[in-house]
Amino acid sequence: MHKKISVIIFERNVGSDLIRTINTVNNAAKSVPDLFYEIIVVDDGSSTKPIASELKNLSSVKEIVFLNNTIGISGAILEAVKLCKYENILPVPGHNMYAEEAIINVSKLVNQGDIVIGCRNNLAIERPPIKKLASRILRDVYR
Repeated sequence: MHKKISVIIFERNVGSDLIRTINTVNNAAKSVPDLFYEIIVVDDGSSTKPIASELKNLSSVKEIVFLNNTIGISGAILEAVKLCKYENILPVPGHNMYAEEAIINVSKLVNQGDIVIGCRNNLAIERPPIKKLASRILRDVYR
């Protein structure tokens, strides 16, 4: 059975990191041979849109959504969900914060359960205690 996933890249004023994020997703997808994927980019009310012309040349980018006003991360993701072709959805921030390995790990788990929850640990030391606590509570509620 093929793995199918819609990758939603949400961003606001990230500049060239958006292209790097798309390249990271594309490179990771190449490492999962039975993966079918699409990329939907949502610009959450950026003040500039210079990257849009570069995105039109990338065949893996199915849709580009420009929101006139920022509606926040969850709002941007929900706007993109309306356009997703696949049932499995992976939201990815557009400022290139995840390595290919993280995308590969999630992609390999497609169809293994109803939800896959990843936990970042590389920034744990730098995060304020209240954010650490909030993340742990959210993770535990999902579990």
